[in-house]
Amino acid sequence: MLIFLLFILISESAIRIPERFRRVDLVSIDMARGRDYGEPSYNKFRKLCGLSEAKTFDSLIDQMDKKHVEALSKMYEHVDDIDYYVAGMLEKPKPGSLLGHTFQCDVGLLERCFSDTSTAIDTITNSGIRLVLLN
Repeated sequence: MLIFLLFILISESAIRIPERFRRVDLVSIDMARGRDYGEPSYNKFRKLCGLSEAKTFDSLIDQMDKKHVEALSKMYEHVDDIDYYVAGMLEKPKPGSLLGHTFQCDVGLLERCFSDTSTAIDTITNSGIRLVLLN
């Protein structure tokens, strides 16, 4: 949870707002940032985190409410096109958590990487996360 909060603080401070009270749509900025950096789709993160790869929008109901799945099906042409950040925010939270399955999985991976100083995340690719030894 600490890593997630730190990510939010870093994300917000990375945005330069010229006017003191100007409003910014942080979700849109984070979506664009993910696309700019080639972040894999939500479906790839599902697979990385031990869930089955969704073949249809209805396959997402295991992690999201039906109304959210219906909204995604209207916004995206194919289930493989869904942005990770958007779908991650729509996942049902796990008991005792604010996060759904894939966000919990990713936060867990990050915590493990940063608590073990001999490893760090080098690259996120379509096939998963590659850990690199720093020794």
